[in-house]
Amino acid sequence: MKFLLTFFTFISFLTSCYVADTSQESDLVQNVSEIETIAQYIEALNQTIDDTLIIENFDDQFESCNGAELIGYYQNKKLVLCHLSVGMSFGIKDYHFFYKNDSLIFVNEILNGYQLTADGGMNYDSFDIHFDGKYYFQNDSLIDLISLGHNRFEDDSIDIQKTLLEEAYKYQAIVEQQSNP
Repeated sequence: MKFLLTFFTFISFLTSCYVADTSQESDLVQNVSEIETIAQYIEALNQTIDDTLIIENFDDQFESCNGAELIGYYQNKKLVLCHLSVGMSFGIKDYHFFYKNDSLIFVNEILNGYQLTADGGMNYDSFDIHFDGKYYFQNDSLIDLISLGHNRFEDDSIDIQKTLLEEAYKYQAIVEQQSNP
């Protein structure tokens, strides 16, 4: 009797582990599928962008930098991409916010640092990638991220999802306001 109780407890435990594992596996497959769909959408955008809007001097927070530029890219009069480029003393930060049906689906954040010269100066014509982050969203939820290098999100007190959503919709609103004064 004791053996049967132990056996059924063990089988029950294995079954629950398998169910939990297949649930996570199902979520992973769904996320991979969504990421592939996002990648295909972004690739197709490269062929169909039909209008752009360039905005300079749009935000006081970049006053201390070497300038900032916000570009809105449109497809069929619909904003599909905001590209923010910020000049820094050590390089250029680029943020690409991709939208589908006015919802954020993907962010690519890149920090290109100027290459150092032998005498300790900087070569302003050559860059090294210091950071490259890719963030995938579905229904305003971060579903996956891939990052290489050091970035602002190493600080655990910064909520990646909240920060990127706030920035994406802030720049979307600025571009939309400028395109429809």
